[in-house]
Amino acid sequence: MGKVLDDTRSIKSKENIYNALLMSSLEQGAERITITYIMKKAEISRSTFYRHFSSLDDVIQFKLQETVEQLFEFFKIKGKPHKSDKYLLLYPTLVFFRNRIDLLRLLINLKETDTLKQVLYSNLKQVNKKLLKAEKQVDVEDFYLENCSSSIVTLLVLWTKTGMSQSPEELSLAINNAKAVSYTHLTLPTKRIV
Repeated sequence: MGKVLDDTRSIKSKENIYNALLMSSLEQGAERITITYIMKKAEISRSTFYRHFSSLDDVIQFKLQETVEQLFEFFKIKGKPHKSDKYLLLYPTLVFFRNRIDLLRLLINLKETDTLKQVLYSNLKQVNKKLLKAEKQVDVEDFYLENCSSSIVTLLVLWTKTGMSQSPEELSLAINNAKAVSYTHLTLPTKRIV
């Protein structure tokens, strides 16, 4: 992941590199992005790039980690669930990512949505551990956290692909009002064994 350099110049360089990656994805297409092209776009030297990152994947990892940390900070401020939100933090998550559609499009173009799932899962796991330590909640199984992360990212990808045509309120309400799927009425064909 990105190397830890927190002075103002380093932070600005990292953001410039990420923005260059974003622009490169739009201009070049995901398959043709190179570090050299990003360096030219960001107007930095090779040594500056490698001072902060060891690969393009590190740039994505850096931005995702930063974004998910911001998401959890956003939860602290606006994390009260919408009154009809059975899924608790779905609505604030949609509100948060509505303003980050470029990042979501980049992840889709680069086929890196699994990286977002991993970062989200990792952060959910850390929050769960902190809550357990503070004895504010019972242990949530990893399986549940993985499913939650996967569901959120799948929803974000689908929402992005439709141009976020529904507002966070409409989408949250639609999902919360969806009926649970029942498979009891389905009959599966049985294969005759001869």
